[in-house]
Amino acid sequence: MILFCSCSFNKLLDNELLVRLVKAADMAGADYEVVDDLCRIADKDTERLKRFDGATVVACYPRAVKSLFHKAGCSPKEAINIRKGTEEGDLGEWRDKIALSPGFLGIGSSLSKSREGKTKAGNFSESDLPAPVGDWIPWYPVIDYDRCYSCGRCMDYCLFGVYIIEDGKIKVENADHCKNNCPACSRVCPEKAIIFPKYPKSFINGGLIDEEPSVDIDELIKKRDLYKQLQARNQNRNRLV
Repeated sequence: MILFCSCSFNKLLDNELLVRLVKAADMAGADYEVVDDLCRIADKDTERLKRFDGATVVACYPRAVKSLFHKAGCSPKEAINIRKGTEEGDLGEWRDKIALSPGFLGIGSSLSKSREGKTKAGNFSESDLPAPVGDWIPWYPVIDYDRCYSCGRCMDYCLFGVYIIEDGKIKVENADHCKNNCPACSRVCPEKAIIFPKYPKSFINGGLIDEEPSVDIDELIKKRDLYKQLQARNQNRNRLV
């Protein structure tokens, strides 16, 4: 099974390459599905995502994909990154190689006639990619548990009640509470374990190259008492609601 994400809310993927890969999968007779947004499904439709347990996922950074699957209680076989502007590796040569050869998806080297019920490969275009579902923008953190040791700093720092501790383990419980475009908890994580898949820069979006420095929150608190100011602001906001 191959799962293609179209990142319909933020359009962070290379749609031209995505369409070429869907065509290759279709022509090879592969079992595949194109979904609107993996981030949305991981939080709002987890039972659907579980159907793709063990699938090859064509989406964004592998760390982000693995963490999204973990949120739903499953895991991908592998993740192939087609995010726009990726800086990791020789992406130009890599893109041409995978887009021209259906074998990279593990579906064989010979092409077969498109199966009944599938979009015919020659006709699939960018306009066939799924549209966003609903109004909620799926902006929220996921956790790389290969790095996280549940220190609790993210939960202490977050003002919106996104995190809980369950059985001694940090967990994203209230994704809806996350403030759109706020990745602050990721910046204060000492292990860089918190991922916002839709953030524009690594390491926060799951990439491996540091494009933004980490923040020493203890030093900030010491110098500016910033955290207390943020807490007071949040308390005032709650009183107004």
